[in-house]
Amino acid sequence: MSELLDWWLRPKLWHGMSLGAWLGMLRAHRFRISPTRLPMSAAISGFACGNSVAGLLQRLLRGSASSTALAGPPIFVIGHWRSGTTWMHELLDADSRHTAPNTYECMSPAHFLLTETFVSRWLPFVLPNRRLPDRMAQSWLAPQEDEAAMCNLGMPSPYWKLAFPNQPMAADDYVDMEQLPEARRQEWCELLERFLRQVSSRRPQRLVLKSPTHSLRIPLLADHFGGSRYVYMVRDPQRVIPSTLHLWRVMRRSQGLQAARFDSLEDEVFGMFHRLDRAVESARQTLPRDRFATVRYEQLKADPLGELERLYEQLEFGDFAAARDNLVAHLAQVRDHQVNHYEPDPALEDRIRNECAEFSTRHGYDQPQPATTAVD
Repeated sequence: MSELLDWWLRPKLWHGMSLGAWLGMLRAHRFRISPTRLPMSAAISGFACGNSVAGLLQRLLRGSASSTALAGPPIFVIGHWRSGTTWMHELLDADSRHTAPNTYECMSPAHFLLTETFVSRWLPFVLPNRRLPDRMAQSWLAPQEDEAAMCNLGMPSPYWKLAFPNQPMAADDYVDMEQLPEARRQEWCELLERFLRQVSSRRPQRLVLKSPTHSLRIPLLADHFGGSRYVYMVRDPQRVIPSTLHLWRVMRRSQGLQAARFDSLEDEVFGMFHRLDRAVESARQTLPRDRFATVRYEQLKADPLGELERLYEQLEFGDFAAARDNLVAHLAQVRDHQVNHYEPDPALEDRIRNECAEFSTRHGYDQPQPATTAVD
């Protein structure tokens, strides 16, 4: 019963889709929805119709927002899921010279210019104040992944796998986009830029973007957004992989249009870990030092201000002193966050040790780590 209530009451990523985007995702997976998810799917269909109407109104009334200039090349926070990208995103967003797409904008990208003020002011309770996987605070105005916006705007996305966890990934070409025709790559870039221009029409600061999926698209992004910067978060694989497994189990249960099975989940996680690592290492060699910086999560946690000051200097973000007070205030807000703990799995630890040895050695994680794993 509690799971059924969660399906109805907790917002889903798909609630922000236009009707065309929603039907496109369903068609790609041949409408293979589990019977128990049909009521939820019917409700999302209703939202999709409303989103399409609201999106049309926004294009008619606020179409000029799409021509707003960006305040310089964006900053991209990249790295594997559960490596600290969300924290870095929030820290950089705390600098008043920066801004980021927020949760409402990414969940309702077709019409946020018309509807965000009303929803964020009068309906904040619709969004639970804690994220399911890690109990971190969330709100409509908190920074969010722009991959969600692209998905809701109708672009095929790796996140379709959350909706159809038991099907082969139908959007694999959109993971790194290297195999896509040039016209589709350009279409994707133009749609992302149009969304970012609309965000900038409300907040004209330099944009900080975060989506782990962007880690595999650095050449495309660097070519389209000349001068863009990349902050690469790394973390001990003995923490990242168990935490990612937990993340996808929770998200596939809560977001899925199918009753999720997890038969191949571990292999999927390891496969993506290596795919992402190879992509970042290849792209890193093509970028100068003032455009790409690596940050170890453990060092950021031990000395956040020191690591951020180093980052600001290397990537030329401007005077760090101007951001220090806001960063100190943000760090104080999240100081009491309690992470989840669980007992380690010796077989999984051995697999991580064996299969992630190269990554661990490259980033200094080849020394023994404490046994208890935290999901944070």
